[in-house]
Amino acid sequence: MDNTEPLNIPGARGKIAVTGVHGIFYKILVDGQVIKPVKGKWRIPARNGSFKLMHARGVLPGFQRLFVEGEQVFDMAHDVSLAQRIVMFVPLTLIFVNPLLGFPLALILFFMNVTLVKNAAMPGPLRIALPIINTAAAALVVFLLTSGS
Repeated sequence: MDNTEPLNIPGARGKIAVTGVHGIFYKILVDGQVIKPVKGKWRIPARNGSFKLMHARGVLPGFQRLFVEGEQVFDMAHDVSLAQRIVMFVPLTLIFVNPLLGFPLALILFFMNVTLVKNAAMPGPLRIALPIINTAAAALVVFLLTSGS
């Protein structure tokens, strides 16, 4: 599965792409070179010699949408359903089992779930079931570790 997607930006000069689309973090490439954002915006070279500004919207890591001049050019999680987005947060219930052990484990499982639900090669029902199964297994481990004699 290719982790780089080309971006169709009208009037842009060169090949514009985003890499890391199936993970949490991503980079913008212009002709294969990584460009850094300045004040949260990437400067995309235009054919007329000027620049187009691209920015990301969205709070969840790995689920942002990219916009150029107010038009959406890419959605990082275009194939992730609402149910799959909701089930990513199931590990946060581990905080109620044991806040001390549950919180770090919940964070680890949450970020693992981001990559899991964005994996288009995995069947949809499995992308919903695995976060629940992993959280149940983690809850059992936390419960067994904390239920001392």
